[in-house]
Amino acid sequence: MNRIFHHMATYSKWSQVSPFFFRTRRWNCATPAAPRAHFVKYADDVTGKVFNLETTSGAYPARDVWYRQNLPMTDQAIANGLYMKTLSRKEALAVLATTVIDHAFRERRYQEAWDIADAIRHYYPNDLGVLLAPGNAAIGLIQTEFRAKFPARSDVPPASLGRLGFLEKTVSASLNHATALGWREDDGEMPRLASTAAQ
Repeated sequence: MNRIFHHMATYSKWSQVSPFFFRTRRWNCATPAAPRAHFVKYADDVTGKVFNLETTSGAYPARDVWYRQNLPMTDQAIANGLYMKTLSRKEALAVLATTVIDHAFRERRYQEAWDIADAIRHYYPNDLGVLLAPGNAAIGLIQTEFRAKFPARSDVPPASLGRLGFLEKTVSASLNHATALGWREDDGEMPRLASTAAQ
């Protein structure tokens, strides 16, 4: 179900619809996020026990502590709602919508990916895919608009330097914002276009 920046893993169709399947059956469940994963948190109304069901591995149960031990995330990221936050219905829909961002990136439609992220941001502003999409898009736009055309920065026409500067600042601002919320490079959610832009 998740998305961002090289961001993550491949999600099955089941993982994308499972939270809504559970909700339509009036089961008590929610959709939290962890690095490179989303899972379903199911609360048994009778026993009160809460189970995490991993949507990409056969819905096997996993405890919160397992996610903390196996998927690196800071306490700050959890406190700020980047990870392990139970998503509202609107936030879960926003996560589903990030697959459209992923598709735009795969098609190298960087500005479109950026615009979609801006539209989704209102519904789930702390989604890492949405937070980092402008930076990823800017990396792709720098590659296509500048690096592919001008061998050196000194070759960029003076009239285009403002655009280049804006894109470079967007990359920094996206990464700085995510870092301020507790995201770290080692949580596996690196900008997906970094390798492309470096080529």
